Amino acid sequence: MSDLSYADRAVTHRIHNNGTGLYRAIGVINETAGGDEAITEEAAGFSGKPEMSNRWFRVYRVVLAPGEKAPAHQHKAPVVVLQDSSGKGIASGPMTFEFNEPGQWGFFDAGARHEMTNTGTERLELLEVEVRRR
Repeated sequence: MSDLSYADRAVTHRIHNNGTGLYRAIGVINETAGGDEAITEEAAGFSGKPEMSNRWFRVYRVVLAPGEKAPAHQHKAPVVVLQDSSGKGIASGPMTFEFNEPGQWGFFDAGARHEMTNTGTERLELLEVEVRRR
């Protein structure tokens, strides 16, 4: 579920941490008109089903067990990789990004082949956020 009201008019919002631990809010901005929503996941370069999709973004959750490696793949849109859980991992392609705590991120250009590996001893969750463009 996503709130797209900000696309039509400015929306003021506030984020509040109800817990006692550190809360990270990460924003990924798409300053284009968005992409064609009719493009399938396979045509976009990903075989899984997205966790969230709209004309500006398509988000995939990748869950890796200790030592597990996701198959190398590429997207037709630029992609931001965000760490969403504790653990350790690496996203490698034309550049390499290390993940050691929630909130860390990396970026791959459209067409950049990359893979993600859990290098730690606990389950690792990463989000791949495609920044969709026409």
